[in-house]
Amino acid sequence: MATQWKLSSDGKSASRTNDIGHTESRLVSAIDATELANALPADIVSVQADQIAMLEAAYVSAIQVPVVYMNTTFQADEASQARIAKELSAGTVPAVFYWLDALNVKIPMTFAQLQGLAAAIQAQRQPAFDRLQTRKASVRTAMTTQAIKAVVW
Repeated sequence: MATQWKLSSDGKSASRTNDIGHTESRLVSAIDATELANALPADIVSVQADQIAMLEAAYVSAIQVPVVYMNTTFQADEASQARIAKELSAGTVPAVFYWLDALNVKIPMTFAQLQGLAAAIQAQRQPAFDRLQTRKASVRTAMTTQAIKAVVW
């Protein structure tokens, strides 16, 4: 059975002894993630976890940024998103319906306009989610503390 991968000092490649006694070297990006994880020092795993936690916190903030819709600004925090989802789940709104903007001004809305507000919020969520996933993948493939900490929001 081949030995465990050992990282090079720069964290860009790794080597191991294969089943027939030959040394095998590969770029880190070409090694199965599970095999590679077993070769990571505990401190690198901890730094990766900390950096991913920081990225996830930044994501949560990014998806709650107020949005401009219908020429006014609306809150897009978790509570607002939950209330919009609840209203939309009914499939209709009363004939006289309003939504509060970020300054708590009543903005009359139809059901279609409320759907539009939800779409405006979603329009900022998806790019932020994609950004989070890309950055998390970068953290997982970074093999040095410096490279890991260089991955920021």
